[in-house]
Amino acid sequence: MSRLKKISRFVNSLFVKDGDFLVVEIFGDCSKATVLRADFADKSVNVLKCRFFETKEKDVFGALKKITKGLSGYKTILALDSDFAYTVNSSIGIIRDNPKETITESDLDNILFQALWRFFDRYRAAAAERLGVGDVDVVLSDIRVGEIKLDGHKVINPVGFKAKSAEIDLSETFISRKLFDFLKINFFGEKNAFVRVTELGSAWAHLLSRKSGKESSAVALLASARAVLFSSASGRAFYLDEFKWGGENLRSAFSGYLKIPAEAAEAVIGRYIARDASEKFLRHFQKVFLEEFEMFLKGLKSVFSSAKSAAPEVVHLGSFCELPAVVFDKKFDFKIAPLSPEAISEMFGFRVKMKKSAEAAFEKRAFSTLAVFLEAHFNGKEGNLNRLISRRAKWLTG
Repeated sequence: MSRLKKISRFVNSLFVKDGDFLVVEIFGDCSKATVLRADFADKSVNVLKCRFFETKEKDVFGALKKITKGLSGYKTILALDSDFAYTVNSSIGIIRDNPKETITESDLDNILFQALWRFFDRYRAAAAERLGVGDVDVVLSDIRVGEIKLDGHKVINPVGFKAKSAEIDLSETFISRKLFDFLKINFFGEKNAFVRVTELGSAWAHLLSRKSGKESSAVALLASARAVLFSSASGRAFYLDEFKWGGENLRSAFSGYLKIPAEAAEAVIGRYIARDASEKFLRHFQKVFLEEFEMFLKGLKSVFSSAKSAAPEVVHLGSFCELPAVVFDKKFDFKIAPLSPEAISEMFGFRVKMKKSAEAAFEKRAFSTLAVFLEAHFNGKEGNLNRLISRRAKWLTG
């Protein structure tokens, strides 16, 4: 390494606080970058800076450049729209050839390699189809190990045990080679130390699966023009499907009912949500809303039916457009629970503080930022198992 590079790395290190993170979220036509400081012992998150931009949908490269301009030197968590990242949280079973022999460090390395390759091979074609590229243009951007079970029993470190079988929980994120090369040039290395690259909705679903217990649940991301669904139960999280319905449909419904422009309809919806109208008008508005919201419910049922799975008991709804309380109060075929910063703080016990200057931007999608950050924290990459599998994964990462 040249002397200039050494000096540059040293200077950069002076500005990287141990608990300072950059959380970048890109979904639909909006991007958000949040700098926060975490105290894990105290279970607190302090929001220092936040940017929220409207960006061109499907333009992940332009969005990344715009939202992260001038932000470098942080431990970075990158959460991407499902069009650009495919994250799978699942398990792989390995049958040992020599079950009577104790597992050595070398055996463990081999078990992890087999699990890594089988997992990659199992999901590569699906990842390529979703990302819209060929199989050879799919690479791993993130890999980590969760639990390991030997003959059905959870162990911290398999070395020294005998077992016929090993079951390894893995989390892998696939992205296109083009995006990987872009990140490698513009973000990896000295500019930022990546902690996690993940699919946004999968991160939400995986975090909530930690609290789902035996309850069947799903997660829905609701944006201006689409809803994206993920399964979230028993430590598993995966993409189900998506359909066209979002905030734009509500504006169109109110616009058509009142015979007013969409911009004016948005103001009316705001008054309805705030209950800033007479009871007579509120009843009319609620009727219009529920008739249109029924299309969203039908979309959910269609996805669950196509996935050949029973409708879940709970759908956790993270909406990027404001919704009235009736969504969460009314009894539908399944319970709809709000995803809010308060709900996430209550589930996991983390307190949120923020600088006044960051408050307005952070409150847009605040639940999303917290979910992405906490999922990366709980699904951490420390430990010998993750070091071993990361070393093995290098040849699959471009």
